[in-house]
Amino acid sequence: MMRIVRIIGVVVVVLTAGYFVLPKPPVIDTATVFTGDLSADLSTTGIVEAELSDVAPRIASTVTKLLVQEGSIVRQGQPLALLTNLELQSQVDQAQASVSTAQEDLNRAEQAVQAQAKQSAAAIAGAKSVVRTSEAQLADIKKGARPQEIAQAQDAVRVAQVQSDKATSDLRRMKALYQGGAISTRDMDSAQSGADIAAANLNSSRERLDLLSAGPRSDELKAAASQVATARAKLADSDASLDAVKIREHEAAMARSQVRRAQAALQAAETQLGYAMVRSPFAGVIVRKHAEVGEMAAPQAPIFSLANLNGIWVTAEVDEEDIGALAPGQRVKITVAAYPGKQSEGAVVRISQIAEPKAVGRAQAKIVRAKIVITRQGFPLKPGMEVDVNGSVPVSKNAVLISNGALMQVGGKDQVFVVTEGRVSSRFVTAGLSNYDNTAIIAGLKPGERVATSMLDKLKSGDRVRVRR
Repeated sequence: MMRIVRIIGVVVVVLTAGYFVLPKPPVIDTATVFTGDLSADLSTTGIVEAELSDVAPRIASTVTKLLVQEGSIVRQGQPLALLTNLELQSQVDQAQASVSTAQEDLNRAEQAVQAQAKQSAAAIAGAKSVVRTSEAQLADIKKGARPQEIAQAQDAVRVAQVQSDKATSDLRRMKALYQGGAISTRDMDSAQSGADIAAANLNSSRERLDLLSAGPRSDELKAAASQVATARAKLADSDASLDAVKIREHEAAMARSQVRRAQAALQAAETQLGYAMVRSPFAGVIVRKHAEVGEMAAPQAPIFSLANLNGIWVTAEVDEEDIGALAPGQRVKITVAAYPGKQSEGAVVRISQIAEPKAVGRAQAKIVRAKIVITRQGFPLKPGMEVDVNGSVPVSKNAVLISNGALMQVGGKDQVFVVTEGRVSSRFVTAGLSNYDNTAIIAGLKPGERVATSMLDKLKSGDRVRVRR
């Protein structure tokens, strides 16, 4: 019994000594192999750029007033500077006077057209009326007397004959009475006068009947034809007055042309005067002033440089080995140390087709330039500002991934330590793409396995380890 006790005591002593003397297994960190999407990370710098435009006048003149300064934010069309314009204003005044004179001449010419047209119309209407009347008279004369007119003339002769016979009978009776002293001389003279008048009426009626019966005379026809010819000649003269109307209309047309020329000259003069006020071609900020008051400005000598802040972008310089983390349409974040905690956002719209050499200290590197448009401004972005650009682009989906800390190089090969039941075993793997955090494993590992991520340089295959909780 005592022997058994002594043996147990020896074992306890040995075990206790081994606990304090033998080396303890190292404590390591581990990570689990998993599947997921791998993104290539982009981290670079860029320069804020903007559309720059030199603002120069369209005419050569002296600067008389500057209305903005460097740093001024301006809107499109806002006046920026005023040039000397006394001579230009004088030209505008002269052009306005020419327009007024030309307009007055046009008014007079148009009034003359209206007056001439009325006069010609009245003359033509009167001449046409005379022609119609004379032609109607000639036609009547050529037709001769109508049967109704001859019958009326015959009736007039018969009536005149009856009246004449009665007057002659009354005269004979009055003469007998006069000789007998029954009537006065006055009564006798009255009877004689009545008989003479009746005889004259009879002769006149007979002559009219003879004329109507005989038809028109040649002299009447000639006179009527002459009147028609005269009337037609006057109508022709009246028609010729239309030429006078055309002359007046031509004069009015020339006056209108002169008005248009004067108005065009006025518009040109006003345009030149407007050029004396230099205006902003677009909304932006004045980034540089090139001229002072009293200095000469010209189309080749700008007064200001203007940046369009509505169209700013970032030109990023990406190392050629990081070009895989860059893609068209990629969303990126833009930050700057001057605005901690704030960020702007952008999108890659163009990637250069060439890699350009760039000196980095004494070394030569290759970079690729990318244009990034700003989609949201989280802080003021100013042309020339250097900014940090960060983003990522998916490069592999459903890949087997491990933490970069689990991978080491041994003899040019990728190796990991797989942790199983408190021991590590080395294993060579085939690594693929990686980013700042993880690496894709093409072959050699399965999801769910655990790999060591610390003390890799001190581990050997088969070592016992303790995993940090």
